[in-house]
Amino acid sequence: MDGWNSRYIGERFSGSNMRKFLIEATFAQAKHDGIAILEIGEEVWGLNEFFHNDIVELIETFREINERIAPEVCLRLQIGLSRHCPVDYLEGCLKHFWGHPERQSY
Repeated sequence: MDGWNSRYIGERFSGSNMRKFLIEATFAQAKHDGIAILEIGEEVWGLNEFFHNDIVELIETFREINERIAPEVCLRLQIGLSRHCPVDYLEGCLKHFWGHPERQSY
């Protein structure tokens, strides 16, 4: 998948604004397809890459887009753990999610 992405998409969707654009597109497609429950999230490394290591920004981005584009779609936010990342790196990324009051609502 990474190879296909590099070849056909490249850097067109890099950066925070484009990541948010892709989230908007996901909710628009879910609404179009009549999806009732959308289980979606971000890879742990994406918290830094796209959301400035700010868990509240990540959660609020998903919530705001959900409400604005497809409020009828139930959001189930997930955290992705990339298998190609070392365990100690993943643990470091996860520290932003542990114990945060916002995570209690999911």
